[in-house]
Amino acid sequence: MSLVMIDLGSFKRINDTYGHDAGDRALRRVAETLRNASRTGDLVARWGGDEFLVLLPHQGSADAVATAERLVQAVRSVREGDAVVEAHAGTASFPDDGADLDALVRRADARMYEHKRSV
Repeated sequence: MSLVMIDLGSFKRINDTYGHDAGDRALRRVAETLRNASRTGDLVARWGGDEFLVLLPHQGSADAVATAERLVQAVRSVREGDAVVEAHAGTASFPDDGADLDALVRRADARMYEHKRSV
């Protein structure tokens, strides 16, 4: 199994420019977009603030990276006013990146921040 951590890079701008109601709408649209772009059996959850986790049962690391790229592109289709929702993702896979959920989340989070710094 693998997981994808997704961070919304432009979320603060949406809240500051359009208000918290708009931010809430954007979060709901992102969640719906992630669910629609995921496979049956994948689990999409808001992790906190502007971060989401997508649990990918029966998916290895190479496929998880491809899935993460696809999910990031799907999220970038979400707009609020003239703001495009930006997204960055990191992946982790069991057992290579950790033996429990906490280890996998830490690894996916580290990879997500590596992705943010590289673009």
